[in-house]
Amino acid sequence: MRLGKRYSPERLEAACGRALHINAYSYKTLESILKEGFDQQLLLFKQTDSKPVILANELHAHPGIYLVIGVKMGLFALELLEAPRKKLTVESECLEGTDYPLPCINDGITAATLCSMNHKMMNLAPGKPDYAATFTCKGRSLRVSPRHRY
Repeated sequence: MRLGKRYSPERLEAACGRALHINAYSYKTLESILKEGFDQQLLLFKQTDSKPVILANELHAHPGIYLVIGVKMGLFALELLEAPRKKLTVESECLEGTDYPLPCINDGITAATLCSMNHKMMNLAPGKPDYAATFTCKGRSLRVSPRHRY
């Protein structure tokens, strides 16, 4: 494809993802997305990057819904706070800190944000029975928690 000569593989892949999102599959659409820079704008909470989920599976040793929830929470915070990875601090709130599903959610958040307790960018804080995480970047904070069970 000619566009591959003018644009990086990362931009071309992002443009294809944007085109799929809007159900537009023509060459002209891809060219327009790249020319206007729409491929570099995040779709709020629609990021299709599967790398954090793959990393989370490798980090955590088993897949699961709470792992994916953690990844989604981390991606959501990155997008809303307009924060680059490794530039957030995360405070994870829970009742005990080690009970299921907390480690799963925390590993998902770590995979998405690249913030970890080892790098002192994530810490556990005593909280309520419901799980939540507070993400902070450049003086802005966002508290995110999964929806309650139905």
